[in-house]
Amino acid sequence: MKRKQKWKQIISYLMIVVMLTSALPTYTKAASAKVSVECLGNQGTVTCGSKTKSGKWWKMKVNRKSVFCMDLGNTCHNGDVYVSSSKTYSTADGGTSKQMAALAYWFDEKMERSNRAYIMTQALVWSIENGGTSQAKLKDVIKTVKNNTGKFTSSVNELYSQIFQPSGDIKAKSTIWQYSGSGNQRQRLVDLSSTEKEEIVDKDHINDTITYHQRINIFKVNDEGEPLKGAKFKIVADNIDELYSFTAYGKSNETGSMDDIGDHFEIAAETDADGMIVMRFTYKLQSENYYYAKNADSLTSEQKTALKKEWNREGYKYASDLSKEGAKTLMQTELDKEWQKIANKYTITEISSGSNNILVAPTYKNGKTLTLKTRDSWTAINGVWPESTLKEMWKYSQAVNERVTNTRKKASVRVIKQDADSKDGKARGEATLDGAIFKLYEDSKCTQRAEVTDASGKTTNGIYVVKNGQFDTDYMICGKDYWLKEEKAPKGYLLNTTPLKIRVDGKNDSSSSYTIAQTYKFSNKPIKNKVRIRKTAWDSESGTRVAEVGAKFQIYLTEKGSYDKCSDDERDVITIGESGEGDSKLLWYGNYTIHQISTGEFDSEMVDDFDVDIEEDTSKLSYYLFTKLDQMNKTYLRIVKKDKNTKKNLLKPGTTYKIYAVDDQGKETLVVQRDWENKKYSEFVTDETGTVTTYESFRSGKYRLYETAAPTGYTLNKDPIDVTIHSSLSKLYTDENGRTIRCVEVEQEDEEVYGKFGIKKSGEMLSGFEKGQFTFENQQLKNVVYEIRAAEDIQSQDGQGTKWFGKGNLACTITTGVGAEFTNDCAGITGYDLTEDGVVTVKLPLGKYTVKEKQTVDGYVLDDREYSIELKWKDDQTPVVIDSSGSTDTNGILSVVNNLARPKLSLVKKDSKTGKPVFGAKFGIYTKNDIVNASGEKIVAADDLVGMLYTDQEGNAVSETRYPIKGGGNTGEYYIKEMSVSGSYFLSDQVTDFTLEYAGQETPIIEKKIDVTNDQTEVQIDKLSVAGSKEINGCKLEVKDATNRVIYAWTSGDAESPTMISNAEALGYCNLSHTMTDKGSLIIRGLLAEEEYTLSETRPADGYATANSIVFRVADSNKVEVKQEDGTWQTKDNNHVIMLDDTIKIKVHKIADNTNNQLKGAKIQVIRKRDRKVVYEFASGENPALLTQKLVAGETYIFRELKAPDGYKIAEDVKLTVKDTSEIQEVFIVDKAELGKVVTNTPGTTPDGGEGISPETGYMELMLMLASVAGLSSCGLVVLACRKRKRKA
Repeated sequence: MKRKQKWKQIISYLMIVVMLTSALPTYTKAASAKVSVECLGNQGTVTCGSKTKSGKWWKMKVNRKSVFCMDLGNTCHNGDVYVSSSKTYSTADGGTSKQMAALAYWFDEKMERSNRAYIMTQALVWSIENGGTSQAKLKDVIKTVKNNTGKFTSSVNELYSQIFQPSGDIKAKSTIWQYSGSGNQRQRLVDLSSTEKEEIVDKDHINDTITYHQRINIFKVNDEGEPLKGAKFKIVADNIDELYSFTAYGKSNETGSMDDIGDHFEIAAETDADGMIVMRFTYKLQSENYYYAKNADSLTSEQKTALKKEWNREGYKYASDLSKEGAKTLMQTELDKEWQKIANKYTITEISSGSNNILVAPTYKNGKTLTLKTRDSWTAINGVWPESTLKEMWKYSQAVNERVTNTRKKASVRVIKQDADSKDGKARGEATLDGAIFKLYEDSKCTQRAEVTDASGKTTNGIYVVKNGQFDTDYMICGKDYWLKEEKAPKGYLLNTTPLKIRVDGKNDSSSSYTIAQTYKFSNKPIKNKVRIRKTAWDSESGTRVAEVGAKFQIYLTEKGSYDKCSDDERDVITIGESGEGDSKLLWYGNYTIHQISTGEFDSEMVDDFDVDIEEDTSKLSYYLFTKLDQMNKTYLRIVKKDKNTKKNLLKPGTTYKIYAVDDQGKETLVVQRDWENKKYSEFVTDETGTVTTYESFRSGKYRLYETAAPTGYTLNKDPIDVTIHSSLSKLYTDENGRTIRCVEVEQEDEEVYGKFGIKKSGEMLSGFEKGQFTFENQQLKNVVYEIRAAEDIQSQDGQGTKWFGKGNLACTITTGVGAEFTNDCAGITGYDLTEDGVVTVKLPLGKYTVKEKQTVDGYVLDDREYSIELKWKDDQTPVVIDSSGSTDTNGILSVVNNLARPKLSLVKKDSKTGKPVFGAKFGIYTKNDIVNASGEKIVAADDLVGMLYTDQEGNAVSETRYPIKGGGNTGEYYIKEMSVSGSYFLSDQVTDFTLEYAGQETPIIEKKIDVTNDQTEVQIDKLSVAGSKEINGCKLEVKDATNRVIYAWTSGDAESPTMISNAEALGYCNLSHTMTDKGSLIIRGLLAEEEYTLSETRPADGYATANSIVFRVADSNKVEVKQEDGTWQTKDNNHVIMLDDTIKIKVHKIADNTNNQLKGAKIQVIRKRDRKVVYEFASGENPALLTQKLVAGETYIFRELKAPDGYKIAEDVKLTVKDTSEIQEVFIVDKAELGKVVTNTPGTTPDGGEGISPETGYMELMLMLASVAGLSSCGLVVLACRKRKRKA
């Protein structure tokens, strides 16, 4: 037994393996084979995905079996060799495998590999391979083929079902064929077979093929017609189905058989030395198959008709008589038509021009399409191709010649003109590189002028003039040599006769021209020469003449203005040697100034400046010679007084000097001179021009000057001035009398006296917090801004009228503790000093000023006072003066104190609903963050109480406590929180944040207004009936507090009735009030929160029993809570206290004394005893009468029977005093039966009021009982049946 089980398991595992293996697609390598191709003719257009098939369709066969193309857009040729591999498609695999298996089954078995089925199958294979696998896309293909061929009568849906929804599992063992060659655009082929049977050989048929040639010759030339070698082209043929050979050669090296079979449909080729590419194309024009019957002559008409019907269904073509001769005629007709329709397209694309100097032809850059038709096609004649008989086959007359002209690139160059001698190549002296003229030539001997074009393509003369040291040529052909020849030299230069060779090669890009592709430099030798000076000195008194050895002259380019402004190439120093002559270095072309700078060994007079023009080169003139003769020096001394600050002449008289002669040992001798009136002078005083000239001249030597008195507004300059009298230091001067003399001029500067004053700024600063108050003390205040303005025109002291500050203009801005900024530095007079205690002292020119604070520090109030300052000169011994106006202290310091801006808090407390003011509320003011003093020390912690507010009768509270505002390390953030309030209101949990923020320097009081609302306690008292939600009117109600004081009393439903306790405010109530709703409910506002109150009914409404009292309170969040019997509190909805009144209920029994059964038909009156008023009448029924809300508690009523039921006597009156309770009160009225009468009584109720049993109820119960019994019986039967079956089992 175990062995049998084991074998069963093994067999099961083997079956699973077999099933899994069969489900997987299998691939097996197979042999190679050649493909044969049949033409199916035009079968219409079908679109599969992004690809479209139109025109001729082809049927491929391998090993005589039909196969299908898998790559739409690729091709396959007769004789192509393919290699196979096997693949299994299965419907069990799903996806494309399932579709291909179903398609194979339909084609192979259902359609028996018919011709018309081939076209449908081929289109569907293309769709599947291109991703069109959805039902919708496959149906689109089926519909298209159905319409194109007309060979299918079934609907599209029926065809889809037939093809792709076969029954059962299908496996198709197919063959995949791959092209074995190296060519591109070759198809993959698939043989779809669902069985092993061989394909039925087609009926007898014939077809034929026409092989023909086409040729294209590409001629590549430049824009001058010269052939171009090495240009690369790509040639792509379009008709790949019929193109069997494609070759390309140079014009003289075409080789190979005319019938070569090619492997490619596009070729890349280069032009040869003759600029040519020769291309040969071999096409095969194949006819369709034409069918015939061998025994056509012997067939009956019925047989012919049947055969034609069969062939029509398959799409075969045949002659009407089914003969072979007729088929041949049709075949030849088709080939003739196809020959006339030849239109093969070729795309020729130039990939590269073969040279960076030549542009790719624009027409061919993105591909040019050529269409060769029948006229461009030919066949072999008697097996010989006609072009093969020519020595140069490319010259065959029907070949198409394509001439491709390429434009040569052009470029311009920049030529920079340079000086051959200067280091930087730039011109020196007055020479200029501009103005040179060049011509462009095509040969090195410069005999043939070059033809060039400008940017617009217009031919130019190739003549160029140098401008700004350069010129740009016109556009020259790239890769060609040119020569530039200078025809005219620029001014100051020699002509350069050597031509400049230039050439520009293009780049590997698509640019047609290059602007300034290269830069060339062209140099010229400058015209240069020397200057020679011969210098002699003589003494007019002795007549002696001597060579002035050591005398020095500066020579510099005149147009530069001075020696110092010239470059080294444009200047030199000439020194006179022992021979009495001196030479300069070679200098560039131009006009030069010669200026004597020293006299050498003898102090003779120096010559005036003179000019020389260097215009000739040394090859024509050796040097330029100048001879100068001067007598020895005698010089006056002229003193010029200047303002040290403005550097201008001090136009004030009165500066006094003494002059001393100083010998070699340093001894001083006072100089005394005589004027033209022979008066003696030992002091020299400046006049209104600030100058003084000595009365007599001085011999060369050393002297010393002392200032003995300064003019007003200045400080005495105590520094002596050493003066050397020498001709090299002298210059000519014409005095006020018109006399021209040689002087040595001395300048001396005096400093203007200036004034100064300072500003000491302090302000209140937070220091501490003591006894609930913030304390302050005065400290230095930085960053307060003051403006100092001129109260009059402030001018310089030098008499030049220089205005430092106009009247009213800003002179400077002082920022305390920081410094000052001046609108004018007043030639260095202005400035400031800053002390450690923050005092800023400014320096200003003498004059009157105003001082005003313009901006203070955040938190402080601006001081709007204006102060006057006056700075006056005292004497020439006091360099600095202070304010003399009295505004400052003895040190010239202006002390000003700033006050802090003060906060003012205003709080308004109101009822959140009524807007009434709430008095007696107490608020705490807390700081939100730590508060620090001016030193950064914490004086109050965050959330500390810093102040209090109390609301008055109007609900207002005001505080002017000096709470620190924002700034100085404090945020100024506070919050107010209610600490206590009248019990009529809930303590507000509202926390109001506020910030005391500085409102500006002109706002001394920072006001902050805060509105706070409180919710008043509110309770709504409803008086309702137990039986409904309607308000009961007429109930006397009151609310008492815990001390039994009546706070409110009223009658329900009466809006005028509520009364309130008179001394409510004294008892702590605030805004105690009430309203009565339209329904009669009373809303009381202002009861004390958390206090117990008792709601009592002092008298109920008529017909109602007095309700129990209710103890309630208004808890936090305005929730009303009612006290329960167990002492707990229950929250009520919507703040309602509901007192329910139940009605007074009287049940009246009318019974017979002999049966105790209810009697109906008796007429009964209810009479109020106190006034004998009938309040109610009713007749007894089958059940006792229930009188609800008819009688009043405490009243006594008489129940009187007016009419007894038949057979009974009228009962005696029954009295009832109604109790104040909602419990049912019962009255029994008993009737006695009359003697001798038989009373039949079938009561509906028992005397105790219990219900009888109705027949209907009884029947229903009976039915329910019977149903229950039936159900139980069924269950029993089921159980018995189960047990019996179990026993059998």
